[in-house]
Amino acid sequence: MDPWDTGFVDLGGNQGLLGQVEGRSGAAVTDGLTAQPARFRDTITHVAIDPSAAYAAAVTTELLPDAQVVADHFHLVKLANDMVTAVRRRVPFDAHGRRGRARDPEWANRRRLLAAYERRFPKSFCEDVECVDRA
Repeated sequence: MDPWDTGFVDLGGNQGLLGQVEGRSGAAVTDGLTAQPARFRDTITHVAIDPSAAYAAAVTTELLPDAQVVADHFHLVKLANDMVTAVRRRVPFDAHGRRGRARDPEWANRRRLLAAYERRFPKSFCEDVECVDRA
């Protein structure tokens, strides 16, 4: 028994959870889609998946030949934040030969890169670097 499930959700409408199958593999996705009638599959125009090769392969087969495959918002933002964090950690080490410290500007401003727009203070949007509080 696989402890993970794959859910099929209506992101564009108001129908919520359309189905759920046991497993997180391409075979689970294929089985879940095959269980649906062809006319249901023909109405699918877009598929939002996590960046998994198994999922992508399952939805681009003959089951959904015309569906546009896109990465889902959560995983896309997570991948972008992971990349920003990797660069943010590498740059101080390359510049100083050590991890970043609170007195380093790139370290002091690290949260500005990852904070959601609506959770930032207005002064963090100023154009002049001097207006940023470095306390």
